[in-house]
Amino acid sequence: GGVTAAILGMILVLVLAWFSFSAPAVIARWTQANYTLIVAAISLFSTGWVLLSLLAPGWPGKISSRLLLVWNAVFTLCLTATLVTQQVGSPLTPESAPVVIAGPTWAQLLPLFLTLLLFPVIFVDMKVFIDQICDKSPAPRDLVPGLLLGALLLIVLVFANIFTNVWGYVKPISLFFRGKFWLSYFLITALITLLAWLVGRQKLPAFPMFNPKFHWASALVLGALFISTFIFAIPVKHIEMLSSEEPRTSIEVMTFNIQQANDAEGEKSFVKQLALIEKVSPDILSMQETDSIRISMNNNDYVRFYADMLGYYSYFGPTPVMGTYGTSILSKYPLENVRTAYIYSDKDENGIAEAEVNIGGKTFTIYNVHPDGSPTVDLTFAKTLIERSKDKPYMIALGDFN
Repeated sequence: GGVTAAILGMILVLVLAWFSFSAPAVIARWTQANYTLIVAAISLFSTGWVLLSLLAPGWPGKISSRLLLVWNAVFTLCLTATLVTQQVGSPLTPESAPVVIAGPTWAQLLPLFLTLLLFPVIFVDMKVFIDQICDKSPAPRDLVPGLLLGALLLIVLVFANIFTNVWGYVKPISLFFRGKFWLSYFLITALITLLAWLVGRQKLPAFPMFNPKFHWASALVLGALFISTFIFAIPVKHIEMLSSEEPRTSIEVMTFNIQQANDAEGEKSFVKQLALIEKVSPDILSMQETDSIRISMNNNDYVRFYADMLGYYSYFGPTPVMGTYGTSILSKYPLENVRTAYIYSDKDENGIAEAEVNIGGKTFTIYNVHPDGSPTVDLTFAKTLIERSKDKPYMIALGDFN
């Protein structure tokens, strides 16, 4: 029993890291928060954990099972709240007004900050599970139940996450998962909380609290890893353009459905796509199906890749938490008043990415669209786009109109 719980808990910790914390860009896209700060926080706490473990390998043994239970429970609530507050909800009827979301609010950022502060608890959990397995010295056959349960849970959790994005395609099963992106993360962390408590209360490890030898070499390596990670997370320099007030007789725009950076044969083609964009060199680039920053697409942030390689300003658009196709806007000129308008849908969540850009002394409002659904959805989309753009002196609607 103890070994099975420990194996299952260890697998769930790895799943949680795979789903999110191993790829900080995922968390940044969830929340529209600062990518560099999120990477710095996760890297700092991770390297700090390793260094502290080298200096005082027994310190986790001083954490009581009750304290660990509270730590895990609060972490579970904060992570769930981070996702729930981003799940703003789409209009439920064709007549409903669009839900317009700009930047994150403090109510949305607070649970994120607490999540980042508390996330090192997963390292303590992993140690509790590993110590239990080492203490029991199980035979190989004793590992089988935990491994099988862990594999089954992994499959269920992956599909639970995928169904939040394709809820209109696998009826009736997937309909339950609409608007429940948070559910798989809640289940993972809640189960870890329960298993860590069950395993940790059986026996508290008794290791020496302090190792007087300071590992300078290890500290230097960890410091170098943190600094290099932080440097690579710093935003790149944007392309230098003429003043936005400089007169222009024309601008060049490009719309590109990148299909999660795949080509027609389903092969990864982000390098070829980048070469094509560089050849066109548009002033404004709208991209559709950029929702690859999720587990089913291996957490790849191609919008950040293209923006960094091109030196463009970028707006990711709808958060992956909402389960849209992904509509992103890139530009040689700074993007202002960025926002997303979520409209009624009966098949896929539909989000219109909007931004304003000043070129040649004129302010252009850019709409990046990718509607999908029934004829009713198409009509709702058309009416919404007309209504939102009718008072704009200069507007450009780009996208995959299906």
